Parts: sequence; structure tokens; C-alpha cells
Amino acid sequence: MTENVSREVPVTDFALREHRSLWVDAWRRLISSNTARLGMAIVLLFILSATLAHYFWDYNPTTDLDYS
Repeated sequence: MTENVSREVPVTDFALREHRSLWVDAWRRLISSNTARLGMAIVLLFILSATLAHYFWDYNPTTDLDYS
């Protein structure tokens, strides 16, 4: 006949494993993806260019260029 063999997993293996939250797990998966890192860099570039554009170009947006 067949014999049932059961593996017993020590409780200490689960106790030593660090608990990670859903956000930490999602952040680690996001950082490990090269495509996600490229997308975050592009978004960061857009945000920086939008916030720092005033320092690079000295253009007054209220000036009417049609009648100059």
C-alpha cells in the first residue's frame, strides 16, 4: 500500500520572516521594474521642468505679442 508522508515545516521559519505591508511590497516591485523607473524619471522631468521653467525663461505670459 501507499504510505502518507507529511512534511512538517518548522514554526521558526515563518516567525523569522519579516512582515511586509502591501505598500512596501508594491514599492519594491515598482522599483525593481526598469520600465517603471524610466516612467518615474520622465514624470519627474516633466514636474521639474514645469516648476523650474520660470528660472530658465524670462517670458511674461501676460504680454500680448500680436500688437508689439
